[in-house]
Amino acid sequence: MKNKLLFFLLVILSYLVPKKKKLLIFGGGDARQFQGNPKYLLLYLKKRGEKEFEYYWSTKDAKQQEVLKRLHIPYVNPYTFQGFMKLLRAQYMFIEKSSYDTYYSRSILGQFNFIQTWHGTPLKKIGIDRKEDLNVKAIWYRLAKKIRLFSRQKYSIILASSEDIAALFSRTFENPRAIVSGYPRNDVLFDKTMAIQQYDNKLGLKAYNKVVLYAPTFRDHKNAVRPLSDDLYSYNKRLAVDNILLLVKKHPWQHTFKIPDALSNIRDISDEVDDIQELYPHVDVLVTDYSSAFFDFMLTNRPIIFYPYDLEEYLKQCRGLYYDYYEELQGPFAKTEAELFELIFTVDDWCKEPQYVDRYQKVLKKYNQFQDGNSSKRVLHYLYPEIKL
Repeated sequence: MKNKLLFFLLVILSYLVPKKKKLLIFGGGDARQFQGNPKYLLLYLKKRGEKEFEYYWSTKDAKQQEVLKRLHIPYVNPYTFQGFMKLLRAQYMFIEKSSYDTYYSRSILGQFNFIQTWHGTPLKKIGIDRKEDLNVKAIWYRLAKKIRLFSRQKYSIILASSEDIAALFSRTFENPRAIVSGYPRNDVLFDKTMAIQQYDNKLGLKAYNKVVLYAPTFRDHKNAVRPLSDDLYSYNKRLAVDNILLLVKKHPWQHTFKIPDALSNIRDISDEVDDIQELYPHVDVLVTDYSSAFFDFMLTNRPIIFYPYDLEEYLKQCRGLYYDYYEELQGPFAKTEAELFELIFTVDDWCKEPQYVDRYQKVLKKYNQFQDGNSSKRVLHYLYPEIKL
């Protein structure tokens, strides 16, 4: 009820109270997590000491507020008078999922400018594409679309990593205002000083010859097949001999498997790493499945192993993919646990093969138009071309 009342009041006042130029609000994770593209846009402003802007992170979580306070990150609580007024007067609000990242509702009503930064280059279907049961010819749908009832149609700008992704976003969000800027979160891959956590020190990564990260996505269905078995001891022994560390970072919604505690060179860091983006610069090889993580990691030009151990089941039970998995991606592909570890142990050989390097670069260029670490600057310059950043 509190959210509804505040939202109603905010919408009404938005037509009466003028916006304050260069007042920016950032948010992510339903205003409970400090993450995503909005995080790195804010950090860009903070690091450069930009004094022309007034900016805050919107957070509804008391624990997060304490963390932000320790980090000297300016923030507002939407449930305070100050927070309400900052939301009301903000010229732009930057989100990575929905408008609930910054204020009281997932609906966008009133006079507000939301910048949808999104949270990943789509491999899995999103927006209207995942609503296969939606009859788009229905009268109510056509009417709602015509009067721009859907929040996705109201985004002032949608950030994209390439022309192909901009076209996809424009169609699936039913919004023509997608721009190719690159993703601000990837700036940290080019500038480690943007990271809040230095995971090479925190996790002791410098002691290993090679660090491999396994970062799977979640499954929409509950009865998912486990990606790794309990019998990992022989692989762990070989990893120890080669001084390779395998890190496992599960998706927050994934609870289908656990890594045994007794393994010296296979570690579950799911509870230790808040922001995987800050971990990437310290990783030598990425292993993933249908996660969009690899689109970002490719900017490091480091090897990637795809592990589609349950692809057939995934396509049946989950939302579906935009592309033919084996045709679109560069590989290599491991369909079994044994194949996965064999690729890990031989990575120094296959990653140098000309065919692999060529396919890698083609995929990289298709989905990442910019490879320079200046995405935050591009976004802000687009909004404020008169300001020298």
